[in-house]
Formats: sequence, structure tokens, C-alpha cells
Amino acid sequence: MLLRVLDYLAAPFGTEERLFLDNGIEGTHYTRTSNGDIKLTAKGNAEAVTTAMPLAFLANTPEYIYLPGKSELASKIHGWQEELLKLGKANPTSGHFSDTSTKKSASIGTAVSDTVLDVVAGRKPVSAFQDQVKKWRSGGGDRMRAEYEASIAGK
Repeated sequence: MLLRVLDYLAAPFGTEERLFLDNGIEGTHYTRTSNGDIKLTAKGNAEAVTTAMPLAFLANTPEYIYLPGKSELASKIHGWQEELLKLGKANPTSGHFSDTSTKKSASIGTAVSDTVLDVVAGRKPVSAFQDQVKKWRSGGGDRMRAEYEASIAGK
């Protein structure tokens, strides 16, 4: 029974279930425009959007882009997402282990992140970042790389 509830909550875009979960009851929470788009009523803005959110933490449909009355913008967003996907790269260390990373990545990584923020905020020069990278490498970064490379090579 629980699986059936989760299946309902994960109803795909375009189904009556998803329409209800996202927008509530037609006539009460939303109306349709002349071209069929959803337009939330005042009650819909107050209830439908806020009550659906907690349910999304249990199960939800795959992401979709639907902006009622703004199909041109939805197409642009989709195009931007496609371009961003071309830039994405899988983390080559996923599934591999580095003992040094387990022990040191949090502390030496935080120092690098803090330096990046300081450089961006203008509190430190760019050279401070270059110095911090050297510290990261000597503080464990080079050893992590060697351990990951060995793991990837199957050693």
C-alpha cells in the first residue's frame, strides 16, 4: 500500500494526478486560460503550492519545465540546460578510495574555499589563492591524487 502511495506522489507530468498534486482542484485552486495553461487562483497560491511541497520530499516526478503562458521562456531554459549538460563531467574518483582524502580533504579543502571567498571579496590578492593551492598540494592534495590514480589504475 505504501508503494502505491509513493507511486501516486511520483505521477508524471501531464497526468491528472500530477495536475492535482501541483495545482490542487480545478475551479478552486486553478483555472485554465484560453490556450489551456494553468492559472492559479488566490486560494491556489495560498494552498496548492505550499501543501504540495512537503509531499515532494517523499516522492516526486522527474523535473520538468512548465511555465504557464511562457512557453518561449521554458524553451530557452531547456536550451540553457542542454548547453550546461555539455559542460558537466562525471567525477572520475567516484567509486574510488583515498585514505588521505578521508583524513584530510575537509580541512585542506576548507582552507582553499575560504581563500577563494577572500579573493572574490577583495580581501586577498589572486596570488593568495595560488599560495593556498600549493599548501593544499603539499598538505595532502598530491597524495590524494596519487592514491586516486592508483585506485583507478586498479593497483
